[in-house]
Amino acid sequence: MNSVFIAVLAVACLSAGYLLRKHFVEIRLKRAQDLAEEIIKDAQEKAETLKREAQLKSKDELYRLKEELEREMREQGEKLRQFEKRLLQKEESLDRRVDSFERRERLLAKKERENAGRARELNLLKEKRRALLKEAQQEVVRVAGLTRNEARDALMREMVASARERSART
Repeated sequence: MNSVFIAVLAVACLSAGYLLRKHFVEIRLKRAQDLAEEIIKDAQEKAETLKREAQLKSKDELYRLKEELEREMREQGEKLRQFEKRLLQKEESLDRRVDSFERRERLLAKKERENAGRARELNLLKEKRRALLKEAQQEVVRVAGLTRNEARDALMREMVASARERSART
């Protein structure tokens, strides 16, 4: 009996050892699974946190870029308005200069017409003077053959006719 008891005790110890070892393995496995789940959970939480941080950073960066773009657009708009204003001022200045040149051109054309008219009048006067001079020379030749009284009367008639002609012109 002793040997049976020892054999049963050995089998019982072996079974208890096996069960105990199995239990420790299961505990280790459970701990490993719990640890793995905790690591996965932590990793997921960290990933979610990193994702939220990245989203916030992207929103901040997007907002900053939007603000910068709006500022640049305002600056460009202001530059464009200033350029348009300068362009309009230059255009108005050119318009004034063109108007001034056109006025000068009209004035010059008017003066040229007046000068042309005066030149025609001057030519007419020169022709009249030549004709009068020729007539006077002929009159001198004719008067040279007249008496003093006849010459005086002829001169008087001529002066009266000339005076009437001048008064009729004015």
